Amino acid sequence: MLKLCGNRRVLFDNRTKNAAKKAEQLKQLLFLVDDVVVKNGGKPYTNELFDEFKVSRGGNPRSLFFFF
Repeated sequence: MLKLCGNRRVLFDNRTKNAAKKAEQLKQLLFLVDDVVVKNGGKPYTNELFDEFKVSRGGNPRSLFFFF
């Protein structure tokens, strides 16, 4: 899945109380969202990307949840 997403990912420390760390995590997330939108011509995702993802999951995009 990461390969299909250009190896983009964001990891969060949900337990941190550090305001600076929270702000940096948010900044990283918003940067990646903006990057995806720009690369997809102003859209957060494309149908082509979703179709490619479905094929990679054997036609079932919900099978992603088995990895968590």
